[in-house]
Amino acid sequence: MTIRYAWWDAEDRVQRINVTIDLFGKKYPKIKVKADFQPYTDFWQTFSTHTSGGNPPDVFQNAIGFPRKYDAKNVLLDLKEQVKAGNPRREGFGRASTTRR
Repeated sequence: MTIRYAWWDAEDRVQRINVTIDLFGKKYPKIKVKADFQPYTDFWQTFSTHTSGGNPPDVFQNAIGFPRKYDAKNVLLDLKEQVKAGNPRREGFGRASTTRR
């Protein structure tokens, strides 16, 4: 299985996200992550095109103000039933720590 992960930002975030993708790959070796980093303007052009065509990335970075816009367009997966079933777990959500060197 391969999932697509798209995001935009500065080069330092690319390095940090690639580390997390590598860690994810070690924990879930049967799931491959196709990373798609683009500068801000290019990201939104590509994202809009893919979304309009019914093929958005599986995981993507988005600014806080945009989820409602894409939820209204039925782009986002409603996770309520998954949360009720215990998938995904919510323990520690939003409490991620980062280490800077």
